[in-house]
Parts: sequence; structure tokens; C-alpha cells
Amino acid sequence: MKRNGFEMVRPSIIVTLPVFAMALWMLSGCTPHVWEPGPQASGDLNVISGQCKLMAYNMSGQYHPNAIIDFSSRQVYDACMESNGFVAR
Repeated sequence: MKRNGFEMVRPSIIVTLPVFAMALWMLSGCTPHVWEPGPQASGDLNVISGQCKLMAYNMSGQYHPNAIIDFSSRQVYDACMESNGFVAR
């Protein structure tokens, strides 16, 4: 169906795609980690976590105050936490 020369997208697709994307994200294993100091931990958990978040944000070019958004940023954050001696549980 066309309106004003533009192809109209069916509403069912507009509703279905976000639901499908959310289901894939939930099943992908992107669950938050609980970080604990390991035997080689250096520094305070909150300080190190903040520094690792800033590093991940700077690497991705994105900023979100409460969470790391994309997968590559999550990998940077996890690697930073592990390099500072923290262990994910």
C-alpha cells in the first residue's frame, strides 16, 4: 500500500520486529555479572568498575549512565574487570 508516494509498512511487522529482537536478546546470554574480588584484585570494586565503564564507553563512542549497551562494550568492560583481578559470578 502506498501513501504520498511512500511504501507503507504493515503494523504487524512494526510490532513483531521489536518483540522478536527483545526475545533474541533475552536468550542470548547477556545477563549481568556479579563481580567479586579474586585473589589478585587490586583496588575498590566501585572505583575499578567506574573506570572500566568509562573505558568501555570511550571505546564504543556511546554513553549510557546505567548500563553498557552493546556487546563489544560489554566485552571491553569484562576484560577490564578481569585484568584488575575481579571474578564474575
